Amino acid sequence: MRSLSRFFAWFLVCLAGLLCANAAAAADAGSQLPQSDRPGPASGPGEGGHKKPAASPLASAAIRGQMLDDLFARLQRARDQNEAQTLALSIQHIWFQTRSDTASLLMQRAAQSIQDSHYPLALSLLDKIVALEPQWAEAWNQRATVRFLADDSEGAMADIDQVIKLEPRHFGALAGMGAILQRAGLDKQALQIYGKSLSLYPMQPELQKTVEKLKLTVEGRDI
Repeated sequence: MRSLSRFFAWFLVCLAGLLCANAAAAADAGSQLPQSDRPGPASGPGEGGHKKPAASPLASAAIRGQMLDDLFARLQRARDQNEAQTLALSIQHIWFQTRSDTASLLMQRAAQSIQDSHYPLALSLLDKIVALEPQWAEAWNQRATVRFLADDSEGAMADIDQVIKLEPRHFGALAGMGAILQRAGLDKQALQIYGKSLSLYPMQPELQKTVEKLKLTVEGRDI
């Protein structure tokens, strides 16, 4: 594989460590929601023999959106790296949540395959997840990661485009897009995309270093 930027190499190392934990957390996501918004059957026996109404997908989406809005606001105000990393991880946990038990189980297997560098198996699993849950941005993001690792930049970029449509604030996907552009020699475009990632998650030291070095390269060309 061609050489990676220092930031993205670091990013992939961190991803391997976080992926399995996040996928496992997704399986327990229902316990993090209010009882009325946890995934469950369309109806079932409630107290007194009455049918319990199904959880409202709209209400769940609203709660999810509120949680993300709050976390992103706090992330941009974070005063130190530890606080920022904790908030970013909380955001990632939400992104990894899905109401499909099948998709969650497949994601755990895909996560382990990525960590074990079994990319063909991971890609096969992620293909199934994307087909099963096409609105789950993190499924597209993980497939983009695997395609990047398999040196399929074109496929990775196509998946990242889908991630951004579904989760416009996905700082990880934006950083990945910047790395692909940088690897292709499109440094100015990479800087713009890296800037978007930093605007969402300012306290990314390795990405900041990459941006500083890339600016020197770009400005030197423009002289």
